[in-house]
Amino acid sequence: MQVVLFCFVVLSGVSAHNLLFLGLNEKCKNGTEPWTCQKSSTCKGLKTGIEKDGEVKLCGFVGREPIICCPPESQAEVKDKVTLPSAQPEGGKKAEQKCREYAQYVYREIDSPLLLPNSKKKQLDECAITAETLIVGGAPAKLNEFPHMALIGIENKGSPLWFCGGSLISPNFVLTAAHCNISNINATVIVRLGELDILQKNDKDSPIDVKISQVINHPMYVPSKAYHDIALLRLEKEVELGPSIRPLCLQTERSFKDVKAIASGWGYTSYGNNSVSSSFLQKVHLNLTDDDKCVSAYGTHWPKVSKGIKPDIMFCSGGERGKDTCQGDSGGPLQVTRTDPYCMYSQIGITSFGVGCGLITPGVYTRVSAYVPWIENIVWP
Repeated sequence: MQVVLFCFVVLSGVSAHNLLFLGLNEKCKNGTEPWTCQKSSTCKGLKTGIEKDGEVKLCGFVGREPIICCPPESQAEVKDKVTLPSAQPEGGKKAEQKCREYAQYVYREIDSPLLLPNSKKKQLDECAITAETLIVGGAPAKLNEFPHMALIGIENKGSPLWFCGGSLISPNFVLTAAHCNISNINATVIVRLGELDILQKNDKDSPIDVKISQVINHPMYVPSKAYHDIALLRLEKEVELGPSIRPLCLQTERSFKDVKAIASGWGYTSYGNNSVSSSFLQKVHLNLTDDDKCVSAYGTHWPKVSKGIKPDIMFCSGGERGKDTCQGDSGGPLQVTRTDPYCMYSQIGITSFGVGCGLITPGVYTRVSAYVPWIENIVWP
């Protein structure tokens, strides 16, 4: 197994030790005119900031572009405009293009029943996403309902030990959570695709196991924290796409108000001493939590979010008794259905962490839209 180490070009005057873990437009310095976190490519007062403080404080990153503590425009002179290296443009175009490309695999080609010379093949629609998906409580999934779902586990003499979930986002990449700690596992890690019931063989599903050749954690992820809890797994070989194994789309816009979110996975169906994981893929409809309520629910007293919830890179969902993701669901997707393209989901979140399962405190999810430029640069360079 290979682990990629990322190296950023650090701007002159920027100290990585002063990382603030703040999002875009958040206040980073108080005063008569507060400074805010801005992309390095759009901060007009960069030179002024260096002259005043002797260094630039780093708020974080958007993709590979630094977000810096930027003085207001009134303190910057027009002549101070600078062009910085390694600027990452806004992402989303490539991801959306691929989303539409993968949508075609909902159809399976069959021979024409006419059996005439030069007869064209017929396309059979095998979409399993229906209004029934948007349920209020948990229930077993249907065949091909979540064709992007991935199980992540360790080879174990023909009986893999599954420990995390994930989602197929391209023929050779799976998206999951960095806290699954896959890069530190001293064993052969595999991904299973096209599975419905782990214990029972179904005549209609044909799951496949693929080895992982590379683990790419987000470069800002710190194992003891929940910030930037996202990772990419490169598969040893590209998988053949079809109705039962096909990628989902990535949410490219931050806003997803007034949508019904669906979590899916093989994790625990209860919490406590008698908790057991499900062998059958489960689905549940979860409410999305307002950012302010998410922030107040966790405060800063939880070690994983000691600097508080950062709405630009994470959000909350759930908070209703009996409906939640749980152990074993880590790394799996929180998704919404799309009307265009046909029969596709958009992944809005990655299951990260929570307080127990099925309690009134909502679970925390990594906000996928914040990392689309980073994903695109690796998956579709």
